Amino acid sequence: MTRKYRFLSLFAAVLAFFLCACSAGSGPAASPSPSVTAGAAPVQSPSADEGDVSASASPSPDAQSSGATVTQCTAWYFPDIQGSANLYAAVEFRNDSACDAVVGSITVNFTVDGKTVTETFTPPCAECDVVAPGAVSTAAGWFGYSGGEPSSPVTAVAEVSLSRAGGEKNMPLNVDDLLVVQNYPDFATVSGRLTNDSEETDYALTMVYLSFYDANDALLGVQLFTKDLTVKAGDSRYFVYHLRSLPIEGLTENTAKIVARGTGIS
Repeated sequence: MTRKYRFLSLFAAVLAFFLCACSAGSGPAASPSPSVTAGAAPVQSPSADEGDVSASASPSPDAQSSGATVTQCTAWYFPDIQGSANLYAAVEFRNDSACDAVVGSITVNFTVDGKTVTETFTPPCAECDVVAPGAVSTAAGWFGYSGGEPSSPVTAVAEVSLSRAGGEKNMPLNVDDLLVVQNYPDFATVSGRLTNDSEETDYALTMVYLSFYDANDALLGVQLFTKDLTVKAGDSRYFVYHLRSLPIEGLTENTAKIVARGTGIS
């Protein structure tokens, strides 16, 4: 089995677990407005020897124990993602460490009609998404919810735990020429161009994160997806992706900026 198909199998299994992406059906729109909050209070690293880089308020000169600051956390309730109600969180964070890092885990504390719902997750294929020191990155999680439709907007705070990258480097993939449009009643569609900036490595698979912001730089939502596109070194390919798992009402009208990051898989 090639690396490409091992990666595809792993990615599909993890996405299925989070009830995320590529459902054939569409569902009702999300609750009318998101909640955007600052990050949760810092937590200390459980063990510097394990290479964990936990959330912290400010950079530390010691790369073993420095961490991440959550800068925004957006929460939504989605009535129908692949046939199930979901709580959703999009998290923006900064790597305050002095080393390349990957997300080890993210804990989200939702407040739903006065009750706390806690979920912890690791983004799919996090080991392929290296965050440089000082860089801002994003992640998102979908969680099945059986508590009924909330009577008020869902809110959330998050904590991000980073781990030292194991020597991996992101394979350069430029994502540009982005456009989001409301082609369908219940979800938007995004299109763009992927360019392999590697000088000699061909990509058999591409992974893309899209982060949607309004005119005030408030985070609206984040979507991760892969495209089974072969992009040769120096070449470009165009893509179209249906945002079925991000049915945010008013996403196209309220999006003022899309921040994209991509990585190639050879």
